[in-house]
Order: sequence, then C-alpha cells, then structure tokens
Amino acid sequence: MKAVLWPFKYADMRISWSPMVADLIAGLHGNGITVKRHPKFVGMGFDDLPVYDHSVDNPADICIYNHATQADLLGNILKADHNWFWKPSGPTKRHATLDTWGYGPYSSITYQKPAFEDFQIAGSHREDWKRLVSTADTKWGNIIDRVAARILAKAPPTDMFKKVFWDIAQEVKELVENMSAEAAEKIKAAMMQDLAARGVNIVDLSVSIAKFRGHPYVTSAKLEISGQFSGETDERLTNLLTYLQRVYSPKYKLKSVPHEGGAMFNVR
Repeated sequence: MKAVLWPFKYADMRISWSPMVADLIAGLHGNGITVKRHPKFVGMGFDDLPVYDHSVDNPADICIYNHATQADLLGNILKADHNWFWKPSGPTKRHATLDTWGYGPYSSITYQKPAFEDFQIAGSHREDWKRLVSTADTKWGNIIDRVAARILAKAPPTDMFKKVFWDIAQEVKELVENMSAEAAEKIKAAMMQDLAARGVNIVDLSVSIAKFRGHPYVTSAKLEISGQFSGETDERLTNLLTYLQRVYSPKYKLKSVPHEGGAMFNVR
C-alpha cells in the first residue's frame, strides 16, 4: 500500500510542523505503508522520502492533504482510493488531526459521534493527558489565563470562552484600556468630592490617559481652582500642594497663579 503526502495549502514544513509530519510518517511506516512526498513537500528529517512520480504513483492508495477538506478536491487532484486530511491542532505542538472529511468544523467529528467511550490511551500518554487537563496548557498558551482576563474584564458568561484560543495579547490590551478608562473616571470623582469637602473651589479637573511603554495608563491630571491669592507662596496654595503631593502624587506642581485670580496645579 502506498500513501502520498500532498501539499494542498502549505508545502514547507521546516518551520514548526516537521515533528508532527515525522510522527505521521512513522505511523504509516509502522503499518506497512510506503510513503512518498510531492516534490515541493519539504521538511526537516524527511527530505529523503522517495518523491512522487506521476507516471507510476497515480493512482495512489492514500493521498494525504494538509489544511484541506473534501470540498477542496474538486477536479480530483490526485486519484486515490482514500483521501485523508492532516492538520496541526491542539492541545500541543506535537498534536495534529487526521481525518477523512477535512479539518476543524469540516471534520467528521462534527457530524459523526466518535467511539470515544471505548478508546484506550496508551500508558505512556495517560500521564501526559492528565497533565494537560490539570494545567490547561495548549499550543496557544494557558487557557486559564485567557479566561481570567475575561473575568477581570467582567465579560458576560456567554463570552467567557468565546475566541478562547485567540492571541492573549489583544485580550490584555483591551483589559488595560478598559481598566484605565474606568480608573480615570473614579480618580476624578474621588478628587472632586475630596477637595470640595476641604473647601477648595474647583473650576476644572481633568484626568488624562496616555500610553506608557505601549499601554494606556492614567498619566496626568490638571486642577484649576478659583480664589484670590497673593502668589505662589500663599499659605493656602502651599498647603493644598502639600496635600495633593501627599495624597495623590508627589509629582504634583503648582503651575501658575494668574494675576486675575485662581491657581493651576498639574501632575504628569
């Protein structure tokens, strides 16, 4: 029996998929199947496989495509008794799917219940599966971290596991942005209430968000108050500045005391 590895979508396996292809080849060889590869199908460790020759290898017993489904084979790319579809998958970088229908939602498992009740895991792999279940590690990272990001972001339950395998960097970015915006509003409300209780006549208070090392944070605030003051050494202003530095930020400064009245403080 003969199987041909056919690069339907990707031909170069050298970057990250070579170990999985090597496992597939070993499994075929272990079942007495001769394996040939399409001339453009390359990877580390199996370049020495015999190359497919159309004059003698067509039709084939088995043709194995990557990243394809039955619907992609219109035109009968290679005549074969059996078409299989191989696709790198989870839960780790050493796992892949091999199906007779396709991959992902187009695989047979979507339409036919597999006989998993009677499936026996070899002893050497049983502990690996226990570890994967307990740690939630996948080739995309730790699922628990991704779900935790949604919990912190107060995502509704229906969204808790949605897109769980997507890049966590985007999740964290959105989380920080939401928390920063919420923090800015809370800081402003707390300062307004606190300073008003201390008898400060607030004209304007603005809290700004800017990026620090690529992420948004509350980075500055401007406070304008009303009143007549003798200058920067006015005791009321120095006392207020001391309070702002002690309670809110040691970087608070008295920016100006206009002649027409009032005073401006800021922190950056």
